[in-house]
Amino acid sequence: MADEGSLRIWLLEAHLDHNTETFGKMDPYVKMTCREAEWKSSTDKDAGKRPKWHNEHFDVEVHYLGDELHFHVWDDDIGKDESIGVGSTKLSGLIVNGNGIDEWFPIQHKGEPAGKIHLKTEWHPKQHHGHH
Repeated sequence: MADEGSLRIWLLEAHLDHNTETFGKMDPYVKMTCREAEWKSSTDKDAGKRPKWHNEHFDVEVHYLGDELHFHVWDDDIGKDESIGVGSTKLSGLIVNGNGIDEWFPIQHKGEPAGKIHLKTEWHPKQHHGHH
């Protein structure tokens, strides 16, 4: 399997178990990083524990499938954003049999389960010239 190409990671939704807000609802957003690349989603205002995103994706140029994608769900707060949960997966976990996936990935807060995020991916392997 080619391990170079571009991977488009769609952020669909999250189911959050950890609530940072005592009053009102959380305004979640997600930050993703892979090596030096960093991406931030929009904030889903007042979404609380069930945020959804539309047409939001992170494009990663892949050179090595052992690299990790880190995702961090934050609550957009006046003053200081609060961490809701973090998770990661190897890029190889986002591609199955040369295709993208549609999966839920767990996040944790201080080592405790904090929910999960729903990612969908599209994999476009690099074409090598003169090779079919």
